[in-house]
Amino acid sequence: MIWILFFVSFVLSWAIARYVRRRAISSYQKTHNVSQNQPVRILPEGAGLSIVATWFFSCACLTVFTDFMPFELFMAMVPGLFLVAAIVLDEYKHFPSYFRMVVQMASVACAMYILGGVNALTVGGFIWNTNISVIVMNVLSFLLLTWFIDVFRFYDGIDGKEGNLAAVSIAICVAAIVFAPVSNPIFFLIPCIAGFLTRNWYPARYLMGDACASFLGYVFAVMGVYFQSDHLVAGSVISNSNPDVNGIPFFAYMIICFVPFFDVTYTLLRRIIAGDNFRVPTKNHLYQRMLYSGCSHRKVIFTQLLLSALMLVLALIYRFFSDVAEVAVFLGADALIIMGVYAFWVEGRYPYVPEKNKA
Repeated sequence: MIWILFFVSFVLSWAIARYVRRRAISSYQKTHNVSQNQPVRILPEGAGLSIVATWFFSCACLTVFTDFMPFELFMAMVPGLFLVAAIVLDEYKHFPSYFRMVVQMASVACAMYILGGVNALTVGGFIWNTNISVIVMNVLSFLLLTWFIDVFRFYDGIDGKEGNLAAVSIAICVAAIVFAPVSNPIFFLIPCIAGFLTRNWYPARYLMGDACASFLGYVFAVMGVYFQSDHLVAGSVISNSNPDVNGIPFFAYMIICFVPFFDVTYTLLRRIIAGDNFRVPTKNHLYQRMLYSGCSHRKVIFTQLLLSALMLVLALIYRFFSDVAEVAVFLGADALIIMGVYAFWVEGRYPYVPEKNKA
């Protein structure tokens, strides 16, 4: 039954993405009075909604198997639908810039309320669960998870042609398989993303869109909160030191997602230091500057995949040696060094140019 659902999810994701493209082409032909027999080359946005629809379809089916999808976790995913709807509506109505931020914060707040927040933080074998630490961790988690959504949204945008975010998404899915084969709901992101990616690799036939990119960030953020807290899954308490449970430690999530997290955060800091308006979109991300320096799309994507693979290796090491406190510090430092070298290399190829000096 599980593997049938896996296959159905892939086919459904592929079919919905294909339908979105066909619909966009048909609309373009009618608007511009183009013959249906004449080939049309457009890149419709929003095909990533196939991932959203298929993911919720899979989650709804998986609620039958509580080992895969506890009802509490499924309900925490529901606010993500309001996030997607708000972003799609904003793209048509063009609300003030703070509109999306308010919706993101409200969605994260609802999810954390449904999950009961973060009641403990386990890193390197140490567990912080005092009253003060719980308050601090919930505040920091709220801010971090809100930023997570923006990180995924900003990272998906290499000249509007590549599924950059897929590298991180697949890395997390692979990690879920290694950590807990099949019996983790995030495993079902694999068919959802794979169906979409069939026509999203360069040269892409359609784009993911802000709504889906933000939604993926929301899904990973919610998963991180759920499996970091002391929830019961299949009768076992989630803990970094127990390799037999279905959760992925939140610190492992951070390492796996460190490529987009570093890129977006680094670019934000550079913009603030340069005095640029950081509230508007930019084309100064590291992966974009790598493209402008003369690297091909394929080389940029290969670099992102390689970096994601390195982060995945570090996350796997942490997973199996998380009871040693020094491991977390060592791996965190390694992740910073790797990304720091990457940033230094990109800066050498294409230095940052303040946006206020352009034009």
